[in-house]
Order: sequence, then C-alpha cells, then structure tokens
Amino acid sequence: MGRQITNKLPFRDLFFVMQDIQYLTAAAGEQLKVAAGAEPLLLIVEAGNGLLQSEQGEKLLAQHMIQMIRPREQARIINDGQPTLGCFMITYKVYQAEKQSHLNSQLDNEPSDLVERNSVLEATDSIQDMVRSLFRAANTVDEQEAIANRFIFQKLVFALTEQQRFQKESKNPRLAVKRTLQYMERHLDEAISVEQLARLANISRRWYTVLFKEMTGENPLDYLIGLRIRKAKDLLNLSGDSFHIIARRVGFEDEHYFSRRFKQKVGLSPRYYLQQRRHFGTRVTYPELMHVLGVTPIAAPTPHQEFPYYLQASFGGVEKLHYNKILSLDKIRSSKPDLIVASEWQDQAIYEELSRIATTVLLPSREDWRDELRDMAEILGKRSEANAVIERFSVKLDQARETLYFAVKGETVVYVRLTFEGAVVFGEKSSRGRILYSELGLKPPDISALSQAGIILPLDRLSELKADHIILQTDNKKLWGRTNGERLTIGRESRIHQVGHAEWYNFSFSPLATHFAVDEMIQIFAARK
Repeated sequence: MGRQITNKLPFRDLFFVMQDIQYLTAAAGEQLKVAAGAEPLLLIVEAGNGLLQSEQGEKLLAQHMIQMIRPREQARIINDGQPTLGCFMITYKVYQAEKQSHLNSQLDNEPSDLVERNSVLEATDSIQDMVRSLFRAANTVDEQEAIANRFIFQKLVFALTEQQRFQKESKNPRLAVKRTLQYMERHLDEAISVEQLARLANISRRWYTVLFKEMTGENPLDYLIGLRIRKAKDLLNLSGDSFHIIARRVGFEDEHYFSRRFKQKVGLSPRYYLQQRRHFGTRVTYPELMHVLGVTPIAAPTPHQEFPYYLQASFGGVEKLHYNKILSLDKIRSSKPDLIVASEWQDQAIYEELSRIATTVLLPSREDWRDELRDMAEILGKRSEANAVIERFSVKLDQARETLYFAVKGETVVYVRLTFEGAVVFGEKSSRGRILYSELGLKPPDISALSQAGIILPLDRLSELKADHIILQTDNKKLWGRTNGERLTIGRESRIHQVGHAEWYNFSFSPLATHFAVDEMIQIFAARK
C-alpha cells in the first residue's frame, strides 16, 4: 500500500502514540545507560550539556537539543562536567492505517523516525511547553485530560516534522555549528581539531570553516585560542594556581607556548597581566572597599558630579561613570577592565553580559560592610588588609563612643535623609541606625517607629520626632531651604545639623564613608559650647 511522504517523513497515514515519558538526570561526570526496546526513544534535553554515545557514533547533547535513540539500540548519556544534565525521554509507537479494514496495525518493520539520523532539532519554546504538559499529565486518570494529552503529542509530532522540513528547505546547518561552540567551551582542556568539530556538526571541514567564520567573524582555531585565553584570565584572577597548571587546564601542554599565545592576545605576559590588572566594581560602595584594601579601580560608578571629598585625592585618575541605578554596559566595556566585581542581588540578570567583558565575580548581599569587605578581600587576595581595616574601625568606634557620651549628654539624635518622596528617618534596625544607636551609643527619640527600620515623613512633620538633634543629609538645598544650625520650632526645638550628601551617601555601607561620618559627628557635638 502506498503512503504519502513529505520530505521522507510519514505524514498522512501513520499515527504516533506516546507510550511513556520520563525525566532523567545525570550529575556532573555521571553516565546513564539507555536501552531502547521495540519502540524508539525521543530525547529532549531540558538543561545542561553532554554527549550521546550510541551504535551510530557520538553526538552532542546541549540544552534544548532533540535526539533519537532507535529501536533496540544501546546508548549512553554522559554529563561531561557541566551542572546537572536533565532530559525528557519519550517512548512512542507508530501505527499505520489500514484503509480497507478501518483498522490500525502497528508498524513493526522500518518504524518511522521523528528525528532523522543527520538532523539536529531544537526544542523551541512551544515544543518545550508541549513536552512539559505531556510530562505533567502522564499519569492522569482523568479521561478528558488523557484525550487532550494525545492531541498534544500529535502537535509535537507535527512540530518536529515541520522543523525538519524547514531545515531541509533552507539547508542551514548553523544550529549544528552553534552547538560546536558550546562543545569547545566545555572541552578547553582537551585537544580539539577543526576536523573533529566538522564531524560533530556533520558537515565538511571546508563548509564548517566557512559557516563558522560567518557566524563568529573568526576561523575556528583563532576562536578556540580566544576561548582558552579568556578562560586563562578567569583562572589567573581567581584560582591562585601556578602558570603551569593554568596552561594545562586551558589546553596548552607547554607553559612557555601558553605565555607566548597569551601575550599575543592580551599584549602582556601572564605574570605582568596579574601585576597590572584593571579592577572595576559595579556598585557605588565597591570602589571604596577596593581602595581601603590597596586596590584603585580603573573606573567607579557615582551618582554625584564629583567623588566624595575623602576620595578626591586618591581617585584623580579614576574615570567617573554616572550611576542612576542602572550602569551602561558600553561604558563598562570601554573602561577595559580585567576583573569585575558585581552584586549578586542586583547584577545577576546581566552576569553573562558582564562575563563577556571580563572575569566577573558576584558578591552576596550583606547586612554589614565589614562582611562585604571580607568578601572583597577574598577575591583580591587581601585578607590581612581587610582585618587591619576592621580592627582600626573598632578602635575608632570605642574612642568615638566615649567622646560622644560626654558631648551629647543624653540628648536625643535622629538621622534624616531628604528625598523627593519625603524625609527618610532611619530607625534602630536600619544599617545607619545600628551604627548610631548600637555602636556609637547615641539615644533615639522615644518613637515606636524608630525602634524598627524607620519611617518616611513629610518635611513639615519633622518636629513630630521630638529630637534634640537632627542630622540632615540632602544633596538638593531646594528640598530644605534652611541654613545649617537653624532651629525648627514647631512644638519643640530641634537643632538641625546639615551634612554633605556625597560624603554621607555610603554611610554604614563602606568603611571610608562611615569613618568620615563618625568624624563629622564628633566635630558637630564635641565642638559645641
């Protein structure tokens, strides 16, 4: 009996029925043996990367890739060093319609493949959604849901058929070439040839090289050297390994050849590169943390026209990058950093983009600048310097606490930052409040809101704080319009002490700003007659 064929794929008189769907996981370095029975297996990679070894040879497995394991075929799924490899495995049967008898018979001989032997299919968003729906409802006992599942599987069959048809019409093996880029990144410590990459992509060496250059702008070997040098930079910045070990980890057998190649690409030898590293921190506090550890960044984000007073002498040659919650990646790129320190809680979404600019490390969020300084010191190899900074600050706090005890004499103090949203009053559980009230021993007004993180008030309600002293931080005098020391007399007098916005901006978040603020508070209170 004849049957209609579309691009060698059965289309009209064959019926595909899903038998089972499983989700397999393989940890880093783990191998899974898979044996197909009488029915073929459809493999959809959900996460991770690896290899599929079978009687047909070795194939790449990458996230969102689709492969086939044919009936009675023995195969091995290998996670070659990446985070957990996860994939869906679908078993299905193929039935052929018998027009005369109106019956269906299973197609035992030459079952139709959903993925042809030389095809590289991709699990698009819609295909991923269909597979997840099939998995979620695999064990349903609801008849309607089971029927819906059968239709979803037919849609999946059609989607795979269509994707192969479009690939054949366009004759575009770019997806396979793209997968070899991922393979190169995962196997930098191994010998890799163009012939091997072309074989993995299942195209000729010449055609592979042409496509590769169209897609990357480089020939395969130059691109590979670039990957190895970028990985070497990461290891130089973060691992502490010897040059010999780093050379081996990025695929160079000889340390001297590695050094020559590194200098060709970077312009510096590995040793001199380490001595001349250009550092950049994405948050406004990071340049200060670097500076107190003896490292001056090449550029620094700042929300101000000028750096704070206490940094101006040291940061004369540091480029100012205007910061308004979002940093320009182009500006970071133009500063040509070698090591980027970024914030885990703010920069996670752009980590990949930052990593393409330079080696990037994410710092965790910390409640106390001293913990953040220790994290920064671990990255920069400055642990003893961090301990010395923290010890000096502890001594300073002891001295300041005693001075302020006699100067303030039990009067209440509140710290307020003026914004366009209102007056932000910092309570005892805020980071600034902890410095003022817990570490310096100052006394807050007896207001319940100040026993917590704080409160936002309209400017004309500041008198409700009933504080003897208000430390007022503002960068816009229009928000305030009063002179330093002027009394606010609405029900009770409060003495206003206006402080510089740039200098107090990082108060309680960095050592230099906090040092500066403590010194200014001593000047404010100890100098009173």
